[in-house]
Amino acid sequence: MITPELKDTILKTLTDAGVKLNFNLNQLAKELNIDRDVLEIILNQFENQQLMSIERMLGGGMYVTLSADAFDFIRMGGFTMREKTLILTLEKLQLEVEKLSSDYPEKASTFTSIAANIATCLTFLATMK
Repeated sequence: MITPELKDTILKTLTDAGVKLNFNLNQLAKELNIDRDVLEIILNQFENQQLMSIERMLGGGMYVTLSADAFDFIRMGGFTMREKTLILTLEKLQLEVEKLSSDYPEKASTFTSIAANIATCLTFLATMK
């Protein structure tokens, strides 16, 4: 399964190696002990998020140039921190909605529905680990 921790491991491995990297996708997947296809889609996501640019070569070769954003992102906790921040934000929002529900009983059903949707999101995120 693709997890924030796996993405952080890959991005950290790349940022530790430098700015301009030349590697074989198959070999890197083997070194990281992950499926080649999983590594490729994660690298594609990194490219879509402008954390890197990729030039693909025949035989699985890749020439990657990391952006400064990649180094900043991993330094600030990466995907793991982003997920934790999302969960904390949703939990805070849920508490605020529950307080509004008690402060405005005439809108309680609306607030209850919103709180239930937030709880569903939190449950979904917790089960993705």
